[in-house]
Amino acid sequence: MSKYLLEIGTEELPYRFIPQAIEQLKNGFEGFLKDNKVGYEKVDVYATPRRLAVIISGLETQTSAET
Repeated sequence: MSKYLLEIGTEELPYRFIPQAIEQLKNGFEGFLKDNKVGYEKVDVYATPRRLAVIISGLETQTSAET
């Protein structure tokens, strides 16, 4: 199991958009991982007006074989 970090630098985001950005990133990454059958423990998203960060904990290093 490993961790994955994605950090995105942005122009200044208005504060009112940050909670929506956090929710969209979390839902988007969870959906992507599930659709592609990649195991993980949890997705955490952090944000400031100039940075967005996604940390995926417990990420499988390889996918299991489908039968």
